[in-house]
Amino acid sequence: MSVRALARLSGFSPSFISQVENGQASPSIASLEKIASALGMTLGSFFSSPDTAGQQHARIVRGQDGGHLTSDWSLATIRNLGQGAEHGTLESLLIELQVGGRSGHEPDPRGVETFAFVVEGRLQLHLIDGQQTLNVGDAVTLAPGLAHRWTNESNRSARLLMISSRQLLVAN
Repeated sequence: MSVRALARLSGFSPSFISQVENGQASPSIASLEKIASALGMTLGSFFSSPDTAGQQHARIVRGQDGGHLTSDWSLATIRNLGQGAEHGTLESLLIELQVGGRSGHEPDPRGVETFAFVVEGRLQLHLIDGQQTLNVGDAVTLAPGLAHRWTNESNRSARLLMISSRQLLVAN
């Protein structure tokens, strides 16, 4: 796929796509999700390795194993907990947001149902109609198409477990 074609499908400029491709720009988590979606993938698919693709048995990801992505813009590290499970129905990610970290500029809708659980720290969940503070042990299920974003406005890093359906759903 050309840079121009991906830019058109993702809604970004060709120059931004080129900068991301060449490691000259660090996209936000929301931008990474839009690029993945334009490629017909999920964010977790970026971690897939050919040797685990298509396996039909239990997949164990050891603590020291597994891929991760870092977004300097979002001040985040994203770890795929379901490495090699791109043919399954769920995607599981562990996201660490540093102090001041955020998933994007504005609340952004995702086309999948998502369950999120705060593992460590305190996070703000921004929705179109307001903001909620989530602390350790708090959980939320977000309907497909619900615009949202995450921010860490506390004075320490926070970790969020996110489990999403892989099937894109149409929100009404």
